[in-house]
Amino acid sequence: MPGQNRPILYHFPLSPYSMRVRLVLAEKDIDWESRVVDIINMENYEPWYVSMCAHAEVPAFVRGDEVIVQSEQITRHLDASFPGQKLLPEDASFRRDVEGWVERATRFPMESLHAALSSPRQLRMESRLFGARIKALRGFAKRRPDLESRYQAKIDDIERKSALASSPMPREEALALVGAELDDLNNAFTSSEWIAGDAYSMADVFWTVALARLSMIGEADSFSAGHRPHLASWWQRIRARPSFERADIWLRMRPFSMAPYVFRLLRSWVTG
Repeated sequence: MPGQNRPILYHFPLSPYSMRVRLVLAEKDIDWESRVVDIINMENYEPWYVSMCAHAEVPAFVRGDEVIVQSEQITRHLDASFPGQKLLPEDASFRRDVEGWVERATRFPMESLHAALSSPRQLRMESRLFGARIKALRGFAKRRPDLESRYQAKIDDIERKSALASSPMPREEALALVGAELDDLNNAFTSSEWIAGDAYSMADVFWTVALARLSMIGEADSFSAGHRPHLASWWQRIRARPSFERADIWLRMRPFSMAPYVFRLLRSWVTG
């Protein structure tokens, strides 16, 4: 029967953090139940979700009575708790290399890059969305004083993102930052097939999603064969893995997939 003894992943298709977790679930062939949380229309701010996930973000992974949040913690839990190939290896030297690349992927400033490479029109739209989210969060905090501290923390986070979008780094600086990271990645494959050695690892998981997000914001050419051939070859191998499709990794916006969420958002704007 669906749901019995199956872990549940609360996620959203477009979320890169959700993609990380879905990719590990696919690599380790874990059976799981999907619960989509509509973050476009702020379902992640609803009290039922904030009560479960304090930072009001996807993904959240529920296994029995245990709730694990934040993609890095969830992926580590999956690797440690389920059978299959270890994505965080036991060999100390190999693990140090994997952890180093995972840390670099988590520090990769995707929000700053997105703001720097977006059009002014897109940034204005996002500014309006930030304002709507802050207003909604304040309303939830007023109605649920028991969750007020969690809502306030989320308001602070949205205000930080709004400030980032209002004064993005120069485009040239953003492209230089991307180029430096991708050069290091390209060089990593001169002596091995995968990022941190001769075996697919958590480093490959995290950088798969990072490059998918770069592709989505129009920077796929930066890791093409003409620019960085070793990285392009790795990317081809990554996309050929069955887990890539099973995890539903997005490389571009899918208007038809997003339409139900966007229409719901537009309808709410029209009705006030």
